[in-house]
Amino acid sequence: MTAWRWLVADRRRLIGAGALALVAIGLGAVVGFVTLTSTPAPTASPSPTAPPSPTPSPSPSPSPTPSPSPTPTPSPEPTLSTATDGRFTVLVLGSDSSAERRARGKAGLTDAIVALSVADDGSDVVLVSLPRDTTDLAMPDGSIWPNKVNAITAIRGAAVMRDTMALLLGIPIDGYVLVDMDDFARLVDAVGGVTVSVPYTLSDKRCTINPGTQHLNGALALCFARNRVSDSDYARDGRHQQLLLAIRDRLLAGTVNISALVSALPSLTTDLPLGNLAAYVDILSRSRDAHVDRLVLAPPTYTTFAGTTADRGWISIPNVPAIRAAVAELLGFSPTPG
Repeated sequence: MTAWRWLVADRRRLIGAGALALVAIGLGAVVGFVTLTSTPAPTASPSPTAPPSPTPSPSPSPSPTPSPSPTPTPSPEPTLSTATDGRFTVLVLGSDSSAERRARGKAGLTDAIVALSVADDGSDVVLVSLPRDTTDLAMPDGSIWPNKVNAITAIRGAAVMRDTMALLLGIPIDGYVLVDMDDFARLVDAVGGVTVSVPYTLSDKRCTINPGTQHLNGALALCFARNRVSDSDYARDGRHQQLLLAIRDRLLAGTVNISALVSALPSLTTDLPLGNLAAYVDILSRSRDAHVDRLVLAPPTYTTFAGTTADRGWISIPNVPAIRAAVAELLGFSPTPG
């Protein structure tokens, strides 16, 4: 949403029905773009039975006691997480790239960075947003990233971005979902628009959105996601979370032609297994009435420094212990040492 980015050469395209299921739990944030209805299997017609022939009555003999039939083991509910934390967590990345910007040779940055975590039983949903100006992050290879976090995907790839976020938050992340601005707008239009609560007027050179409950089409939803003139980057991060939940609500309200939608979103990429569509849809449905916690890692609580520097402009240096403690509390486990 949650500014939007296209990937480098090793990206995996989302092909087929599973793609949109990932976005709803992830960019749907963030899972499942369709409500499945199961059709009962047809009952086979009985085969004709020949009339019974009279048979001689056998002499009575003691019947053996039948062995008890084994009790079938219930099938476990589908689990999506590759970890043992009882949660499915996806990193939702929104790039500020678009066809028009690419035509001008402008590189894309992931200005929307949201970790969306759902309990395996669908009982609670947690969304954590990292501001785009965060820097000095520990990387999977042991180095420290000296630039802003929103450049990692463009330079090192979305998989490295996923693992960097996992290190920062102190949690396993099962995969990522990435879209650009064009496809975000198409996605919102495809689900019939989204309804959001707007606390005050949001206005910039692209649009004006009035306060109150507003139903936004794709263009206005993108404007809602990008606006920071009226408040701040941190408030914008909160709007990214709003949009993820609003998309989920639209998906749960009806059905969407998944195949058609996938073909209309050329930038959509992920590393999540596409064979888990049924499980993505199931966990989306189970999270319909889930408790939702939302957190933006904004200063002063979650940074050791936020401000302007001579060489890097405005930056935010994370307070890793504070971040891990807050995330652990939301997810209900002990924090990873910082």
